[in-house]
Amino acid sequence: MRFSLLKNTPNYSYALSYLSIRKTIGCIAIAIPIVLPLYNYLTNFVGLTITPYNFTCRQAIWQDSISHHFHTPARDLFVGALCAVALFMFFYKGLDNIDNWLANAVGICALGVAFFPTPTCGVDDWVGYVHIISGGSFFALLGLFSVWRFTKSNNANKQLLPGKKSRNIFYIFTGVSIFICLILMILSFVPGLKECMLRNTVFICETVALIAFGTAWLVKGGVLRASMDLTRQQRQKVIQKIHQELANNAKLDTALIAKCVDNVCDDKNQAFKKNVIKSVRQINLGEIIDSAP
Repeated sequence: MRFSLLKNTPNYSYALSYLSIRKTIGCIAIAIPIVLPLYNYLTNFVGLTITPYNFTCRQAIWQDSISHHFHTPARDLFVGALCAVALFMFFYKGLDNIDNWLANAVGICALGVAFFPTPTCGVDDWVGYVHIISGGSFFALLGLFSVWRFTKSNNANKQLLPGKKSRNIFYIFTGVSIFICLILMILSFVPGLKECMLRNTVFICETVALIAFGTAWLVKGGVLRASMDLTRQQRQKVIQKIHQELANNAKLDTALIAKCVDNVCDDKNQAFKKNVIKSVRQINLGEIIDSAP
């Protein structure tokens, strides 16, 4: 396992918790646009009754936006999911204070979306304005996380491993997708343009943005990673060799890993060896905290 050299270090549990927060945030984000319509379907059309409220405003399965689920039987799930995202964002600690400030801002915006409902069924206008500002800021900050913060590296030499480069491309793609969705949502409120769009344009854009956001955090948490061209036996041999070198007071760095890979792997394919080095190098705690894929 990539954490095998860390199990006896005081930061091992911290590293696992750190990655778990990323994965949990990603899972919640992806689940929101899937679970809420499903819950509406079960309550409105199947007859499942879990929530005691009597909602008469919104009985359709597909709402105009995800926020409109506040006015459906799925209200508790909607508010609970956003509160969970906010809580995990408040606990999230990034590479520096900028990451932490952004995470806290996302958490505040998530609470704003949850507790200041979208205008419908007689909700006061000022509440709706707070909701719109919170929602727009929420998605804008998520896009910034992907294109700006997730692509950062903590390596002193500023050189990116091949895997990190490919992940950065993915992060930029998800971030740009979020910004495009945000622009489309804004345009859907412009007179003359909204008539040309689907009734559920905002819901569709929010769904795409949340899935993009969620997958980016899952990748950052190590759930979705490209499979390495490396067998378990070869990886274990390299790690055993590293153990031997560390026992002789060697320093765990890229040079040591490359040396052990050359010693263990007879394959002449340099690209293959680079994948081995990239894979084994992730046992380094700095790599996990910096850019766990």
